[in-house]
Amino acid sequence: MWIRRPMGITFNVGDSVTNNGFGGDAFNQTFDAEVHSNDTKLFIFGNDLFIPRNLSARFVQISEDFLRNSTRPRRVTLIVGDKFLMADNYVTIRRVRCNNENLFGLSGQDDTEGPRNRVLYMGMNRVIRQNSNRRGTGLCRVGFKWL
Repeated sequence: MWIRRPMGITFNVGDSVTNNGFGGDAFNQTFDAEVHSNDTKLFIFGNDLFIPRNLSARFVQISEDFLRNSTRPRRVTLIVGDKFLMADNYVTIRRVRCNNENLFGLSGQDDTEGPRNRVLYMGMNRVIRQNSNRRGTGLCRVGFKWL
């Protein structure tokens, strides 16, 4: 991805068709992990099986200033797999790597709230869920590669 002057939600990647940012998906799937930006921050939220000590904070990790505000587009790479996420901003030592059983469920796991998980969704300059006012600007270009 190439991002320039990020404001709001510039991208949202998750394994639920109704991921709507900040760890929610309207109770559509149990496996509903997501990663998204909000301004320059990178948020990583676990699925519904993730029970943190602070129940109001379902995030696995937050990286401050991950998307540096820049007048020229900056490259960001996400590598997402079953229970895995790697994010790199190519600027400083800003590589985020998570191997966590509470991340994405992409290998056909049974889901108590919805269908088996095998699909990844992406919202561009918005969250994945339709009819949401959680939008943003700054995502200029996206490329996909299957590994």
